[in-house]
Amino acid sequence: MMCCISVLLKSSAQTDTLTTEQIDAQSYSLYLEQNWKALAEYTEDMLNQNIDFYYLRLRGGVAYYELEQYRRATIHFERAQQMNPFETTANEYLYWCYTYSGRTEEALKLSKKIKLNFKIPVIYSVTTEAGIKISSNQSLANNMHYGFAGVNHRVKNAFTLFHGLTYLQQETHWGNYTQYQYYLKARLPLKKGWYINPAIHLIQLNAAPYNKDLYTLGNISVEKQLSRFILAVGYNYSDFFNRYQHQSNISVTWFPIKKQTAWITCTPTYLNIEAQSSRLFVAANMGYSFKNKSTLQISTMNGGARNFSEANGFLINNSVDLVKNKYSLQYNYPLTPNKEIYGIAVTEQREEFFKLQNFQYYSLIIGLRYKP
Repeated sequence: MMCCISVLLKSSAQTDTLTTEQIDAQSYSLYLEQNWKALAEYTEDMLNQNIDFYYLRLRGGVAYYELEQYRRATIHFERAQQMNPFETTANEYLYWCYTYSGRTEEALKLSKKIKLNFKIPVIYSVTTEAGIKISSNQSLANNMHYGFAGVNHRVKNAFTLFHGLTYLQQETHWGNYTQYQYYLKARLPLKKGWYINPAIHLIQLNAAPYNKDLYTLGNISVEKQLSRFILAVGYNYSDFFNRYQHQSNISVTWFPIKKQTAWITCTPTYLNIEAQSSRLFVAANMGYSFKNKSTLQISTMNGGARNFSEANGFLINNSVDLVKNKYSLQYNYPLTPNKEIYGIAVTEQREEFFKLQNFQYYSLIIGLRYKP
């Protein structure tokens, strides 16, 4: 993918202190030996002694990059770029670190400063899903049918937009309904790992024999990318069933393994609905990425809520039924380097709004994603 650039072969930096010369020579020797683990440890040891210079950072970044610890490598390449902004080596590595860490938008901004030997695609992904939600009590609610299509694309080299279209259909004891949804989210990179993510969700609900209603949800979140964590705060406003709703949350994602092949996320959320009691519920998920690039993720939601949303307003639960808890399992499998298939199994316990009866939903969703 990237060849070693000649600028790394030998540092031209000469300092007045023998200590720095020895450190430079040792890091260079470890680099030539491709002893990445030792080079990474040596870099950290020198930095802990307040010894810091361009080639130390650059070689340390390469060591972490080769160890596939891209978030850690990012720190060193960013610092190296600050020390020598006219040298392109750090920027080229930094582009791939951003890309492999899910910081696509920062990679886009950085691409303006470097020459790439390939063309960045306009469309990043196209996704389709279909599913069914099976009710344990057909007298309360029949099965729900679901379809989704989405596309994620860049706007010049500045930010990305995600568009999603959703269709739902179900029969219940009080009537039948169909629902059409349009979701739009922008992901805007700021500086130093900060992002702002505004989103809007339009929901057209056709409920026979009642009426047709158009509901809206607006969401905004701010996140900070760190080497082992992602921190975020979010807020959304909606008018489901003509009642003002305010929802706020904080989210913490932790990568317990240095390669970031595992993650744990916890998202406590506070929901306030006009003329109703407020609710606090907690969503959490944990996942793992295997060597074959497949991923497995387990998610939970506990605390009980109705008319709430998840994932920056993307997942809408605009139902008057109380969702007591929800558990899901998702597995993604790569068919080719740019195609993947995934399946999602969900079970949720609900309390029906009118008859106050408990029942369950069992959902199965199959999805395909193409990345040009």
